[in-house]
Amino acid sequence: MRRIFHAHVGRLSVGRQLHPHAFGAGFIPAHVNAIHATIEVPALTDVRIRLTAGNLEMSGIKGDKDIEANAGNLNISVGTSSDWGDVDASVTAGDVNAPAFHESRGGLFRSLSWRGPGKYRLHVHLMAGDVNLRN
Repeated sequence: MRRIFHAHVGRLSVGRQLHPHAFGAGFIPAHVNAIHATIEVPALTDVRIRLTAGNLEMSGIKGDKDIEANAGNLNISVGTSSDWGDVDASVTAGDVNAPAFHESRGGLFRSLSWRGPGKYRLHVHLMAGDVNLRN
């Protein structure tokens, strides 16, 4: 695994989880707005992310994705819809834009639920901001 980190202040950790294709990352900031990190993992990796605030960009990863955040924008490249089995995405205040699943919803308490033929699971929840699930 190749890891690249760019951090101004704070502590960032990445490690392999129990599942052979799963990695986890954690960050404890010393100051608000103090971190910019790029984490590279194998292309086939299950991902679980819990983010307090900030923007997330994710691309080039196949596998289950379990992502929850309080505030920010989540921009996730999901590839083709045929890769996905269960998909659920929700936002308390903001937009869910999912052209890969032919859905777009904005406002308060918006959600998307989709079922396809694929083997991967996608769960995304955001309190405030925009969820963008792109091809």
